[in-house]
Amino acid sequence: NMVHMGNSERYVVIVRDVTSRRDSEQRDQATELRRRKYFVTATHEMRTPMASVVGFTELLLKREFSQASMREFVGIIHTQATRLVKLINEMLDLARIESGGSEALDIAPRDAAALLDETVPGIHGGAERPPIRTAAARGLPPVMADAAKLQQALLNVIGNAIKYSPPTASIDIALETVMHDGQPAVAFRVRDQGAGMSPVQQERAFEPFYRAHNRRDVVGSGLGLSIVKEIIELHGGSVQLESVPGHGT
Repeated sequence: NMVHMGNSERYVVIVRDVTSRRDSEQRDQATELRRRKYFVTATHEMRTPMASVVGFTELLLKREFSQASMREFVGIIHTQATRLVKLINEMLDLARIESGGSEALDIAPRDAAALLDETVPGIHGGAERPPIRTAAARGLPPVMADAAKLQQALLNVIGNAIKYSPPTASIDIALETVMHDGQPAVAFRVRDQGAGMSPVQQERAFEPFYRAHNRRDVVGSGLGLSIVKEIIELHGGSVQLESVPGHGT
């Protein structure tokens, strides 16, 4: 802006730093794109089991079938409905965790070894479940955590290890003291001898709905590790993934 002062002219330059506003707008756009992608993927994931439920119920209503066929169809309907309920519950879990933030956590000092001992007996995997071996280092510091949420994260990680491991290979869980952001912390290390993941699969492992192995014999929504990451980061922790194809994760 030019300013007249007596017989002279002077200029006043006004500089506005819009970097933070631009960065904020870019973050908002990125968040909106993630939300749209999530919505589209969630709709697709729900459509598949719903199509099976609707299709087979229509068949049962419109035609007569033998008892064996009817039982087979009802079994398919039950499987797909169960898959749908699990998917919806996990989507609601993820939404609650994201919206509630750390304020929604019931934070208190917890004994990490005792928490793990309470978690492992509740893990289901059928008669063919791989053996689970646990080991805790001495002198572990207490963890400031929401016990239920931390157990949920552990169940998801150990559940993944079970899904992709042969029944004869053990799953090892170790608790160790480490330094995290300059403070003593507890590392929960879960190691399996299963299918493993390629570097590309590892990069995408924590994306919602992403499944590294789309095996028909393994039921899953692809939300488990997303929930783990949200829970651990809300606690101020971090998640690390190391894997070798064919040798485990």
